[in-house]
Amino acid sequence: MEDTCMYTAEPLFESPIDHSRLDASESPDLSQENFHLPTPMKCGSYGYPKISYSTQITLNFFIPAIDMDSPFTTTIPVEASSESGPFQIVMDNLNLHQKTRHKTLDTSNKVHNLVHSIGIQHRVTTDLESLLPQADILSIPNEAFIPNKTDHDDLYSDFRILIQRALVTYIPELKDFRDLVTFHIEHQYSKASEKKSDIVPLGFLEKDENITEQMIEVVQHLQQYVPKTNDRKFIPILLGGDALSVERGEAASRARMDAITEEDRLEGFTWKSEDWHGHVISLQVSSAVNDNREFVRFATQGYAVLAAFEVLNINSADELNVHIENLKTNEQKKTFLEKLSSDIVKRLSEYIFQRQRHRETCQYQNLEILGDVGQIESIHEEKETHTKTTKLEDKKFNYSCCLLREGLMDWCREDAAKENDGDRLVRMWRFDMLRFSYTNHTKYRLLAFKLQAQLLATLPPKMAHELKYNRTVNIHGGPG
Repeated sequence: MEDTCMYTAEPLFESPIDHSRLDASESPDLSQENFHLPTPMKCGSYGYPKISYSTQITLNFFIPAIDMDSPFTTTIPVEASSESGPFQIVMDNLNLHQKTRHKTLDTSNKVHNLVHSIGIQHRVTTDLESLLPQADILSIPNEAFIPNKTDHDDLYSDFRILIQRALVTYIPELKDFRDLVTFHIEHQYSKASEKKSDIVPLGFLEKDENITEQMIEVVQHLQQYVPKTNDRKFIPILLGGDALSVERGEAASRARMDAITEEDRLEGFTWKSEDWHGHVISLQVSSAVNDNREFVRFATQGYAVLAAFEVLNINSADELNVHIENLKTNEQKKTFLEKLSSDIVKRLSEYIFQRQRHRETCQYQNLEILGDVGQIESIHEEKETHTKTTKLEDKKFNYSCCLLREGLMDWCREDAAKENDGDRLVRMWRFDMLRFSYTNHTKYRLLAFKLQAQLLATLPPKMAHELKYNRTVNIHGGPG
């Protein structure tokens, strides 16, 4: 988009909540006292789990019977805690391969399909409206779901900061500039995000989420942790997982949507996709994700150093002294770093991010929805001209630019996740939605669209706020 767009959402005039089911004498109690995380209990490590149930537990609805014959099943009983605040649940599948040493007619290799879940208390809370959706989804323009000019400007700003980090880390002559570089990009909830996350393991279930009946049992089991109002109505919480878990969970809910009670309809959860899985898909890797990510990061930082040499027209770090020997004050040094990183990003954006150029390396070359008719026609004309001169292109230069672009974008994702910066994470989902469309990852493209729809319209303001600003976990505490 060429200009920054402002969107006006049209509020709904009718609440989707059935108020006839609520007690007319009192409104639902949505105070934090109703939110609670279970207290972890010790379970057996082998054989039948040793579950110690607290006498304070009162189950007010049907909990499905869990297969306790499985040596892998561990469950955590519920114990109310008035000190806990709002929380969410994150789940994922875990496949355990059991290999038989000597195969016989009675013994063979086995695969145990497990489901693991944890409860995470929110570090960022709010008192916004919690019942009504923010707007009618049809009132949100299509342009709100893809990157606009402001998104690109903010992305370039992040690029400049990340490039400065690489320069002061790997160029010895710039070591003294390190204190002038931003290593933690602050946001409005930076202080709250420094807190160590309260995480409660909710145990394992030997269930296969690919089987609808077993996925229903998983959701029913997790319903015991959903808080309720005074009249025993569910207060929905966030339930996260990868694309498969979200798809299977929503399919299980649809299979029970004609049931009578909330419990049988599998209500109480708002499904969401976790960022890490989207980042893995964006990297286009299937195994050794962390190793691949570290290698791409190292290569990206190396290319950033080479780009600095190219901009300064030098061949080695020794020649850099000519440019910095007269920099006496911190202000002069900071200005030098900012200009150098800005020049690198400017050249990078000219060769890679300009859609009108539409090189073969452009990730958006086939997405004609991004421009008006006039732009599309000019793009097609330039593309035909470009095809005739393809042999004259510097393929190595194109590859270097693409690697630097992909590496910086992944670095932005990881840095935003470490800082729990919801605005930056959601912005990267907008960029990645185009990438998912281009690479035919239709499920993650749908999840990216759904995330934007939840934040802009379908969720109440309170849950949308929790979804946006509680997207990560801080295991050790401290700034990202």
